[in-house]
Amino acid sequence: MFNNWRYKVQFEYWPVWLVYIPTLFVWAYFAFRARALFYMTAANPGIELGGFFGESKSAILDLVPEAYKPKTIHINPKSSTWLDKHRRYGPSYPLVAKPNIGERGNGVEVMPNEDALIAFLKNKNESYLLQEFSNYTHEYGVLFYRMPNEKKGHVISITGKKFMEITGDGVKSIRQLMETNYRYSLQIERLSTQRNLEEVLPIGNKLLLEPIGNHCRGTEFTNENHLINERVSEQFTRIADRMDGFYFGRFDLKAKREIDLETGEFLHIMEVNGTTSEAGHIYSKGFGVWNAYRVIFSQMKLIYTIGLANHRRGIAYSPFKEFTSTVWNHFFPKKARTSTSIEAKQWA
Repeated sequence: MFNNWRYKVQFEYWPVWLVYIPTLFVWAYFAFRARALFYMTAANPGIELGGFFGESKSAILDLVPEAYKPKTIHINPKSSTWLDKHRRYGPSYPLVAKPNIGERGNGVEVMPNEDALIAFLKNKNESYLLQEFSNYTHEYGVLFYRMPNEKKGHVISITGKKFMEITGDGVKSIRQLMETNYRYSLQIERLSTQRNLEEVLPIGNKLLLEPIGNHCRGTEFTNENHLINERVSEQFTRIADRMDGFYFGRFDLKAKREIDLETGEFLHIMEVNGTTSEAGHIYSKGFGVWNAYRVIFSQMKLIYTIGLANHRRGIAYSPFKEFTSTVWNHFFPKKARTSTSIEAKQWA
């Protein structure tokens, strides 16, 4: 059995707000140097607010070369035509439904069929992406950056994802098997509303508990930085070359084989995140809080350097009103408008 106290004090289980308190002082330092509070918004001029908060996933995916994108459509669940749009242009089942504006896996679900999709979207007010469920087996988060005056980019973090999976012993229920693993036990309450956790699996039967590769949903992040090499950086530079105004962010993707990070042959890029992207490997076992902060602070310095370089090339920082309004609407969506101007165009 695990020791609850030992697990709870581990860095990866800290609340997000607690983890990022020290970054406020680093932000203030770089803001003073840049003479701009929102210096980070110039780091990715092709993404709203540089991808800080409240950006449209659909708009960012539009930047990604078609060869790397799983089939995806953007729909408004409140529209009377969304189902027809999906039937005509959308991916087949199973598919992934995810909010167009969101983070940390909130609101993301795998839909097995049309009835489940209709029921899921029935009371949703925000716009959604319906995306092909990739059957590639290797899932990674690849953090990339490139200086505006450089042709070559750099991959600086590769995070692997180990999904929640249990193996039946013919005696213990799913719940009991989950209770033997602290990470899994944190998901019992959520999963109890989705399936019967009292079921006993036959000996040797494996069950995938969560298909969405998000840390907050029980997925274990692993440090795969040993995969970083020149060929990987060259491959993601080629992808970024075709993404106008993108200099820093994380590619969340699936690959058929490990080598595809180098070849680009079988890759599905599901999302691209901007300046608030995390190097997910900091949450891997044994990484340690001080090492994590070194990584986070070095990323913040990169974003400052890129934003300053772009600003000197004529890229404006986001105005105060635009920044604060977007961030407010991100954290308090019930008080936000039902759609942004970007979404209104894409829903048509």
